[in-house]
Amino acid sequence: MRNIFLFITCFTVALSSFSAMANKCITNEAALSDLKEQKLKLKSKSDELEKRESDLLAKERAIAEQIESLEKLKKEILAAESENLEKNEAKVNKLVETLDKMSPKKSAAVLASLSDSLAVAAMMKLPSARLAKVMNVMEPERSAFLSEYLATGRKKNKSESKGKKKSAKKGAANEGNFNIASHT
Repeated sequence: MRNIFLFITCFTVALSSFSAMANKCITNEAALSDLKEQKLKLKSKSDELEKRESDLLAKERAIAEQIESLEKLKKEILAAESENLEKNEAKVNKLVETLDKMSPKKSAAVLASLSDSLAVAAMMKLPSARLAKVMNVMEPERSAFLSEYLATGRKKNKSESKGKKKSAKKGAANEGNFNIASHT
């Protein structure tokens, strides 16, 4: 009987301990609910971050592919430009060879009729003595224009050429009038 009494006592003590623990759990049920909410929020944010990271990785891959494609295109363009430059160089060389075999008068007529840039490219390759003979028989305005373009690497504006013509006319008109103030 003693065993039964001990058993009942232990059971009662255990039951009262369980009851105390249950009361504590019940009072912390609100805290447990908050913890569950926070856990759900953290899980949601974690999922959102994972999705963003996945999107960023996909975008990075797409950008890397675009960069690779652009670099390939750049190489193709540079190769095509290089090929065109070589072809144009060969054509200019052939033109220079032809101009060198022509009389200065005919060479001047051909150079005068060419585009400015092509004429200057050909002039750059002609020997100086030959170029001097050709420029000597070319129309003076065209010769002056091409010479300036050759020397400076740029075309002069119409306003520049008009300004130079006006100042040249004024200079010729005032040639006899010497102004000491302008020369000091």
